[in-house]
Amino acid sequence: MTGQKNRFTTTEKLWNLDDKQLKTPNHDALVLWFMDNWKQLISFTDEEKFKERCVYLFDDVEIKSEYPVMSSPTFLAGYIDIALFGRYIASPEIKYPPFNNLSINHYIEVKPYVDSFGAVLRQINSYKRFLGCSHRVSSKYYLFTLDDRFDSQFETQNITVLHPPADFDIVEVREHYGLV
Repeated sequence: MTGQKNRFTTTEKLWNLDDKQLKTPNHDALVLWFMDNWKQLISFTDEEKFKERCVYLFDDVEIKSEYPVMSSPTFLAGYIDIALFGRYIASPEIKYPPFNNLSINHYIEVKPYVDSFGAVLRQINSYKRFLGCSHRVSSKYYLFTLDDRFDSQFETQNITVLHPPADFDIVEVREHYGLV
């Protein structure tokens, strides 16, 4: 039929949020490295609101890549590069914990470089809007990148910027994962 819209068009394409870095070896290398090394960059135990109140254990971390973000039950908004899911469980010695079995989700968007501050911010803010939140779920949003030009600006928008360690070599990482 002429004029029929592709019903599988995502919000990313509709709003021109398509990630042009997605199909690059550097993007894949960063995603794979992060999935194997996320504990070096994200600590589930240093959440201040939990540390102040009592000791918590983070249980059953599940990691997903290319996690679908839905803008409605039937419409795909896009994919977040990495999602970490887990729960805070009060340690057994705490008699009346203020929080127990609280889910925490960490959503990580991976960009080898930030080609446009506004485009990346729109993409992450769209995901924030569609992923929502409830009183039993705490969500944090991150940008994992080699580019440090806009760190403070992203931080003012409640997006934590993460960088690989100083000895990180993207060429070595690509070789390690066979992405040469």
